[in-house]
Amino acid sequence: MNTLNTLKLTSFETGAAVDAKTQRRNKLANRIGEQIAAAGALAEGTVYLRVQGDKQRRVKHWFHAVDDKRWAVLVFYGSKQLELAKGKNAVECVGLTGVTGVLETLKAAVLAGELDAQITAAADALKKGFKKK
Repeated sequence: MNTLNTLKLTSFETGAAVDAKTQRRNKLANRIGEQIAAAGALAEGTVYLRVQGDKQRRVKHWFHAVDDKRWAVLVFYGSKQLELAKGKNAVECVGLTGVTGVLETLKAAVLAGELDAQITAAADALKKGFKKK
């Protein structure tokens, strides 16, 4: 008896390759999702850890307390900080719950393509650091 006859065979074609712009959007959206989880964990008094390989790594926060009530939320692509508008690199919000709201809004903006120019500029700047001289 033929072993392959015992299996249910089907045809499968891979989907179209995702372009670089969409890959960058998705990468940044995933990182913002981690920041949302980190903000939620901080609000609960715990630490959010990301599993990387077989180790757990602490996620570096993109949000910082300005004073008792105000928080500043930054956005990074790799190690490059994104400029959200001309001369503006952070979003100010009230309270830690405001941080989560801002991060969700930023994630929606990234997925809508509103920060594509900034993401491309940051990606190009990161690539320059890896080129051989």
